[in-house]
This record gives sequence, structure tokens and C-alpha cells, in this order.
Amino acid sequence: MPTAPTPYDITPLPYFAYQASLSDWGLLLVTVAILFLVLSLLGRRHRMRGTVEAFALARSELIRLRSDNVSGLSKESSSRASLTVKRLLSSVLGLPLAQLAPRELSQELERSKSPALKRLLQLVIELDSYAYQPEQAQLSDSAILGEMISTIERFEQELRGGK
Repeated sequence: MPTAPTPYDITPLPYFAYQASLSDWGLLLVTVAILFLVLSLLGRRHRMRGTVEAFALARSELIRLRSDNVSGLSKESSSRASLTVKRLLSSVLGLPLAQLAPRELSQELERSKSPALKRLLQLVIELDSYAYQPEQAQLSDSAILGEMISTIERFEQELRGGK
């Protein structure tokens, strides 16, 4: 079988490898740093928006519970308020507080440094321990919900940097 004729007008091209200079590496480093900064700021803004929504939802739920329980706080309402605050703290702090019992919450209380967080955890422990007491049918005072709402607002201000 005859072989195909070799074209003589095509010459092989010489191989020139690209050598990056110091300024090229510097430009690459600056580009990566700017990209990292932009992504971290966008992520932070997104997380803050999520926490603002979490605070607003928790406040609205507690306000609704307070308006529904003017005369006193039933065990179901106290459990609901406790779970609302636990879920808020879980979403803000990234800890699984919603599954913790009062004893485990008191351990978390000892570790916390924020005064508003400490007070919130104390109120949650108070409501949780009330939910397990068999003798009372309802708390006589629903002012604990008002205190929770104001403490949530203080905690939100602490997280935002005291603005």
C-alpha cells in the first residue's frame, strides 16, 4: 500500500514555554486576595440577613404568644416560647440548643460571656423547668415573655456591635 506523500511546505513550529515573571505572580496573588475578600463579605452579609430574619421571627412569635396568654402562661405556651428562643439561639450561634435539656443549657450558660445571652438562657431554663413541674397548670405571670422579647433585642444589638 503506498504511503501518503509528505507535505514539504509545513515546517515544525518551535516550542516556547511561557515563563511567568514576578509581576505576573503578584497580579495573580492580588486577584485571588480580592476574590477571597469579596466572597467573605458577601457571605457575611448573607449570614447577617439570615440572623435579622431569625430575630424578627422569634420576636413576632413571642409577641403573639404574649397577646394570646394575657392572664397566664400555660405549659404548652411556655414550651413553645422556650423552643422559639432555643431555635433562635441555635440559628444565630450555630449550636444545637433546641435539643438540650435544662441541665445541659445551664452548662452552656456557664460558658457564655454575653450578659444578654446569659439572661436568655436563664429564662429558657426557667420555662423548661416549669414545663416539667406537675403541680402548676399555668404560670400566673406572662411578663417573662416581655422580658424575653427585650432581652432578644439587647442580644441582637450586642451581635451587631452595640449600634
